[in-house]
Amino acid sequence: MRRRFGNKPLEVTEKIQQDIILNWFVPFLEVWGKLVNGALRVDQRQVFIYTRNQRTSAIAASSAWNVYLDATATAEYLSWWMDIGFSEILTIEQQVKECKNLEVIQVLGLGQLGKDRSALAQRRVAVLRQELLWRHPDIKFIEWKCQAEAPDGAWFIDSRGSNDFCGISALATFGIPYSNLGYLEVLYITLTGRSIEPGKVTIKTPILLQIVDNTVDVDNQDGVLPDGVSPDFERTVSADPDFQAFVDWCTKSEIYQALGRLRSHLRPEQKLCFYFIGDYPLPIRVKVVRACDITIEAGSRWEQTWFKIAQAAKQLVASGATQVRGIKTAIARQIGCSVGLISKDYREPLDKLLQSLLNPVNSTCKNSQLEDELQAEVEAIAENVMPLLVEDEPISMLHELLLWQRCLEPEYWHQIISATSTQIQAKMLSNVLSILPQAWIAELATMVGITNS
Repeated sequence: MRRRFGNKPLEVTEKIQQDIILNWFVPFLEVWGKLVNGALRVDQRQVFIYTRNQRTSAIAASSAWNVYLDATATAEYLSWWMDIGFSEILTIEQQVKECKNLEVIQVLGLGQLGKDRSALAQRRVAVLRQELLWRHPDIKFIEWKCQAEAPDGAWFIDSRGSNDFCGISALATFGIPYSNLGYLEVLYITLTGRSIEPGKVTIKTPILLQIVDNTVDVDNQDGVLPDGVSPDFERTVSADPDFQAFVDWCTKSEIYQALGRLRSHLRPEQKLCFYFIGDYPLPIRVKVVRACDITIEAGSRWEQTWFKIAQAAKQLVASGATQVRGIKTAIARQIGCSVGLISKDYREPLDKLLQSLLNPVNSTCKNSQLEDELQAEVEAIAENVMPLLVEDEPISMLHELLLWQRCLEPEYWHQIISATSTQIQAKMLSNVLSILPQAWIAELATMVGITNS
C-alpha cells in the first residue's frame, strides 16, 4: 500500500477503510473472550474463526416437530447441532436382522494406509488388489480420493449413501477414514462449548473376533488370531476421553456406512464379502488375516524374508543331508578345491547373494534411476528367465546366479532380484543354502519349527 501511495497516510487510511472488511474482528473478540461458543484455528499462516450458524436450529425450532433420518447419527450429536437438550429428542431405531450371508474380513499388516504412502506401501497395496481381483472378479474398492484408481469409490463420497456397490459380491476398503483432526477439534469446541484437555495417552483396544460356532457365548468366545498378531490394537489418542469418543464415533460412522454399501440385508441368499484393509479396532466382529497370508508379495520386508527362509528350510530338510553333501562335493570338484574350503573361498560372493535374496528391497535403488527400456528388460528377466532358472539342477542355478552377480552392475542385479516373485526367490534361496554346513541347516530348521517327520 505504501509503495503504491507513497507517503500519503490519509489516502492509505481511507483505502483500508473502504476495501478491507473488518466484520471478522467482532466474532474474533467474542470467541477469544468466550462470550459465544466457537473456536480459533491457525492454518497456513491464516486465522480461521468458527462460530455456530443459528439459521438451521432456528428453522427447526419454529416447526412443531422435525424428523431426521440417519443410519449412524446419535441423539447426543443431533442435540449439539440443533442446540437443544438431549431429552427433547425421541430416538426410534429399526431392528435389522443379523446378516449371516456377509463375511467381514480385516486385513492387518499394512498399517493405517493414509493418503501419503511410501513406494513400498504402494507396491504392497497393488499386489493385494490384484490378488483380491483374482479371488473376486467383480470386486470393487473404496480408497482415499488421491489414491483411488479410475473405477474406485472414495472415502466420504462413495462410502456414504451410494448404491453403486449393491450388485457385487465383494467390496474392499483401504485405509482408516479419519477426518481432519484439526477440523474435528474446532467442530467439537464450537458445538459443545467445551475445551479439550491437552495431551496424549496410549490405550489398548481388543480385536472383536467373529463367532465361528453360533452356540458359543459371545462373552466367552476366544476366537483365533494368526501367528504374530496381537489381540489388542495399541493407539495413541487424545487425553480428553469425551473428545476421543467423538473422534471414534466419526470414524466408526464412516466404517459402518461403507459396510452397508453391499446392502447384504436385501440379498440374504447371496454370499457376500467385505474386506477392511487397515490396522484399526473395528466396532464389529471380524475374521482377521494378515496381508502376507493373502499373498506373500503384500507382506512386509520381514515377513517376506521369513517366508523365504522357512520355504528354503522346508526344501532342505525334505531333500535330506545326502543331497546337501552331494551338491557341496559337486561344487568343490568343479571349482577345484576341497569341500572344506567352499565356505571359506566363496564366503564373500555367497554372502552378497544371500543378502540380495533375503532383503532385495533394502539393497535396491529406485526404479527411476533406470531407463524405461532397461526397466522393461529387468521385468522380462524376472518374469520369464528366473522361473526357468530355478528348475535347473541346484549346482547349475547357483553358478549362474554367481556369474550374473559378478558380471552385472550391482543396481541392475538387485533390480532383477527385487522384481522376481517371492516364491521364486524362496526356491533360489533353498538352493543357495544347500552349500552351507549341515549343522547350520539343522539350526535353521529348528528355528522355523520344521522337523524331518
